[in-house]
Amino acid sequence: MTDSLLSDATQPLERALKYTSISEDAIESLKFPKSSLTVSIPVQINDGSLKVF
Repeated sequence: MTDSLLSDATQPLERALKYTSISEDAIESLKFPKSSLTVSIPVQINDGSLKVF
């Protein structure tokens, strides 16, 4: 996982954790994942074109 992607995901996680009662072990797993999966999803738009997200 790239540093910027991890940083982008960690900031909202930190804000959300204020409102939860998740164990410290679970929090550490969320903050420092062992792996990541990147996918591309092709979507056919109403005008018939194809966009990949």
